[in-house]
Amino acid sequence: MDNSLITLLKKWVHFGYIGAWTGQNFTVINDEFVKQVEQEIPDKDNAKVLVACGEGLRSLMAISKLHEGEYRNLAWLAGGFNRASDSDFPAVEGPEKLQYATIGGASYYFLQLLILLQAVGKES
Repeated sequence: MDNSLITLLKKWVHFGYIGAWTGQNFTVINDEFVKQVEQEIPDKDNAKVLVACGEGLRSLMAISKLHEGEYRNLAWLAGGFNRASDSDFPAVEGPEKLQYATIGGASYYFLQLLILLQAVGKES
């Protein structure tokens, strides 16, 4: 959550176009990323780590950083959550589909309405 002048300008422009619809926050490079992962997942040789994001670009950068940090059992969800299919990861999926994991803001409520309308349409 960066509040530098440049980021605030980006947020203002983004909000004016699609920020209100997507609910997305801007991200900045986290210099402590590998250290934070090491605290949560200390076993670099045996732990299996799946890294994913909305479209697969940030997670690819994260995989690269983790590999530099000597993690070896790494997996990346190519295409991100947007490409996830129903029940790809039943052990971690909650009540909502993974492909909708990055949807927020007003778009989330439009998605819920769309899902409801599809369900009603199937029952008719």
